[in-house]
Amino acid sequence: MRLLAALCAGFLGFCAAGTLLGRPVRLERSRSRGPSRTQRRQQWLQQAGARVTAEQFYVSSAAAGIGAFSVLAVLIDAWTVAIVPGLLCALIPQTYYAHQRRERLAQVVQAWPDGLRDLAASVNAGQALHGAVVSLARSGPAPLRRAFAGYEANARVSGMVPALEHIKSELADPTSDRVLEVLILAKERGARHLGRILDELATSTTADLRANAEIETARLEPKINTRVTASLPWLVLIVICLGEDSAHRAFYAGGGGVVVVAVSAAFTFAGVAWVRVLSRDPVEGRVFVGEEPKDG
Repeated sequence: MRLLAALCAGFLGFCAAGTLLGRPVRLERSRSRGPSRTQRRQQWLQQAGARVTAEQFYVSSAAAGIGAFSVLAVLIDAWTVAIVPGLLCALIPQTYYAHQRRERLAQVVQAWPDGLRDLAASVNAGQALHGAVVSLARSGPAPLRRAFAGYEANARVSGMVPALEHIKSELADPTSDRVLEVLILAKERGARHLGRILDELATSTTADLRANAEIETARLEPKINTRVTASLPWLVLIVICLGEDSAHRAFYAGGGGVVVVAVSAAFTFAGVAWVRVLSRDPVEGRVFVGEEPKDG
């Protein structure tokens, strides 16, 4: 019985550590090339608008989890019950910055149709492509102004193409990749009908945004149900153990309670991971570069 409890606790710790570090357990071959995990996490935080380093993010996540575990362990007097709530609290920074990242990238993607029409209008009026991009950085939609804030200075130092490549690596978004690659190809090889191409790209991007909005709306209710279903039993367990009846605390402080908590936690995290796999967004991959940072 103790061996089973130890194995379940070890597996739970392994899965929780992987989830906390942004690398949930997956059956796939590891990649030997590309940026390191810390570099990917730092890029992920930059996309979320966070002014913290990857190391600070890890430390704050660990501090939140350890602090919540310590407080609950003292209040409940049953450390086994405090494990899963502590792990969930450790994921709060991850959840917060993931939401911020999705919001910021969504704003950029939603601004691209208007930005492309602005670029097309400038090009059709006879303005050079570099000047059109500078105008977009100065007077375009607000999300694109933020994304292109350093374009003019970078283009002055290293050239237009490296400046656009830098923006593409910062955004790390398939839609932005497609738009910026068109601009890079137009600069390198020229484009006789660039204005028309940009107009057509704006139309196709608008259609993609409508389809993605419908998909996200359909997925909203299942996402909420999954999170409530996963967290509610643990909240009820905490309330029960905080009550006056000491029998529950005594049980969960013993070996039987350890087994129950370990098995239940393993099923909880496995269920959440399985639901995430089943409800994964049908988002197109980044065909021009490697894999982008992912949420969670």
